[in-house]
Amino acid sequence: MGASTAKGICYGLNIPLISIPTLDTISHPYLKSISPEQVIIPLIDARRLEVYYSVYNHKGKSLRDVDAYILSESSFQEYKTSGGIICGDGASKASDILFLDSFEYINDFPLASNMGTLAHHKYVGKAYEDMAYYSPYYFKPPNITKSKKKLI
Repeated sequence: MGASTAKGICYGLNIPLISIPTLDTISHPYLKSISPEQVIIPLIDARRLEVYYSVYNHKGKSLRDVDAYILSESSFQEYKTSGGIICGDGASKASDILFLDSFEYINDFPLASNMGTLAHHKYVGKAYEDMAYYSPYYFKPPNITKSKKKLI
């Protein structure tokens, strides 16, 4: 619904449409908090032990494509020596499982206020979405079921 509303407003006002991935929004505030060797791993809780995640370097460049992942004690071991920040609403779940002392765990949520700089960079670079073909990226389809109630 949000993307459809944004497309309608942009089309009606004849202004460009800019999209910001949620994981970018979560990781962005921490870019200045890590050293060049460290990484930021934003996690979105996807129920049970599953999370959606990516990995970013200190410049905000994504080092991994967005992926769904079931957390285990061996998760993210390849980043153990570099360390950094694990953030997002899946961070508390991760801290109970991972025990990676080289990471700071910050349980937070994506905030619209964190999108301003990201949107400005896309605006200056004219990285607009094509309103006719844009649709939000969902890693999994929504879980929709048909009602079992009898209709009159």
